[in-house]
Amino acid sequence: MYSFDERPISGRAAPYGLDVRIVRDGDDAVGHVTLGSAHEGAPGRSHGGIVSALFDDVYGFILTIIGQPAFTGTLTIRYEQGVPIHEPLACRVRLDGRVGRKLLMSGELTGAGPDGTTSVFTRSTAVFIAIDEAAFGASARP
Repeated sequence: MYSFDERPISGRAAPYGLDVRIVRDGDDAVGHVTLGSAHEGAPGRSHGGIVSALFDDVYGFILTIIGQPAFTGTLTIRYEQGVPIHEPLACRVRLDGRVGRKLLMSGELTGAGPDGTTSVFTRSTAVFIAIDEAAFGASARP
């Protein structure tokens, strides 16, 4: 899945992007990524802001799946354990429900744990606020 090339995190032309490969899996959006040294916070671990930006970006692909313009209202990140760098990760997100204009979403960042089984490194919830498509581009007009 692609949206626009200049997208800061997953855009193909973004100079500091994460080189995320986004795929659709049913109604979920999944971002496959391997974070590198430039994304390091604590030694051997990703910077928390990078993980937060990754989730925010991958949540945006749910909007593509459902065909609804919206913006981030709240984004909650719970770090279960340190997120490793130089190892493949999967950021899987989904739409859990809708209450009026609020789009309720959740997701996990997973990868191989120390024992080789799948481990959850981070959990997230988000509320996106749906907007009228006609108003979406209004602020961008000259």
